[in-house]
Parts: sequence; structure tokens; C-alpha cells
Amino acid sequence: MDSAVLLFTTRGYAATSVREIVEMAGVTKPALYYHFESKEGIYLAILDDLVRIADEGIAASRVATGTARERLEGFLLGIYGSSRRRRRGSG
Repeated sequence: MDSAVLLFTTRGYAATSVREIVEMAGVTKPALYYHFESKEGIYLAILDDLVRIADEGIAASRVATGTARERLEGFLLGIYGSSRRRRRGSG
């Protein structure tokens, strides 16, 4: 999904082709379609992942103590950490 995120971010959804995604990811189209139904499916999976990461950050900030600034910093660091773990494939 990282290749799709990069391409969607830099080129836009409409300008990104499945061919470009598989080339950048180093996989075949059949491998991609085994995991995702379509380009839209990839996009929706990315959005689901982003929503999950934000939800985790919000949940953590609700139970955190400290000033509003400290809780916001914790929320943002949590999102950053979740994103890094996802890119490494461990979260």
C-alpha cells in the first residue's frame, strides 16, 4: 500500500494507474488483485488504515493526563508511530 499512498499523494487518484502501483511495489497485477478488488479497493484500504490510526490516537489522548498541549503532542506522536509501524509491516 505504501506505493499506492505515494502515487496517490504525488499524482492524485485519477492520474495513478494500477500498472504504476504494481511497478513501484514490485508485484504483479494478479498479486495485487489477490489482496484488493480494484484501484478503488486500494484507496479505501488506505483510508481505513488512516481512520484506524486517527482513532487510536484519539483514544490514547482521551486517557492521557497532562495539559492539552501534552495530550495533543501525544496524539500526534501516536499517529506518527502507528504510521512508521505500518510502513515497517509490524503494526
